[in-house]
Amino acid sequence: ITIIAIVTLGCGFLIGLQSSTPVLKKSVGKYYSKNIVSDLIIKSQIGFNDKSLENIKAYDGVLDAKMYYERDDYAYIDDLKINSRMIIDDLSYDINKLKIEEGRMPSNNKECVISNIGNYEIGQEIDFDGSNYKIVGIVSSPLYYTKQNEISTNNSSFNLIIYTDIKFVEIPVYTDIAIKLDIK
Repeated sequence: ITIIAIVTLGCGFLIGLQSSTPVLKKSVGKYYSKNIVSDLIIKSQIGFNDKSLENIKAYDGVLDAKMYYERDDYAYIDDLKINSRMIIDDLSYDINKLKIEEGRMPSNNKECVISNIGNYEIGQEIDFDGSNYKIVGIVSSPLYYTKQNEISTNNSSFNLIIYTDIKFVEIPVYTDIAIKLDIK
């Protein structure tokens, strides 16, 4: 009877594990489709320009693409040094679109929104690379959807991801291109 119980338990466990994979795949697929998550992200230390974006959009199978700027550095909130990532992007664009959880989107070059991975609040001031920003919103991103923080370039986890709109900030060069492909 014990051997039968062990075999039955093992079979039930295996069947449960095998059935969860398709369910998880379908769930993640729905999430990615709903939030228009990019299929590829190309990064460059040299940078991209408008011609780079045109060339990528010209490839067969590319539905859409957008450029943005991303930089890892330390930010300061209330004299606390925080390992951060600054993303300067067109926040109204559909690819990898942010969802407001609390507050609002930035409306000038002194405002930003932050990802919901830390314990920071609307109204706090951030100093990032000599520029000061006021947090006006907390967002969720389809690229950072877990509480497990991504590793930064200095081999430690991000504690803060800052977003501001490219309409309000001049950037030296685009560092990333997010690409949405025509794949089923």
